[in-house]
Amino acid sequence: MEVNPTVIIGTTLSEIQKKADKVKLVFENRKTKRAFTLTFDGFLLETAGPALNKRVKDVLLSHVLGFRTASQVRSLKKDPHNYRQILIQMDGSTEEYKFELLGAFTKYKLSSKSNTPV
Repeated sequence: MEVNPTVIIGTTLSEIQKKADKVKLVFENRKTKRAFTLTFDGFLLETAGPALNKRVKDVLLSHVLGFRTASQVRSLKKDPHNYRQILIQMDGSTEEYKFELLGAFTKYKLSSKSNTPV
């Protein structure tokens, strides 16, 4: 069963890793001392405004790719019908200056763990 990624709304993006077609994003909820790790097979596009260390304002999943992600999938010679889209919007994002992460993925995994020190 898929965990709904809206659980990361209100958390802070603390880490971004992109390697080939693997993406790893780490989010921290400082109030509850929990960390969430979102990993997926696909790619991640970042807007010009930095998203790192910002709070997540909204998360949207879609079975339909937007123009930008569909173009990227096609340029990688992959079938866009095999991908879904994720849009993570950060606090402070406006129409004029966006703080967003836009990704396309085939499958994803969202895990959670406690951040308490040992």
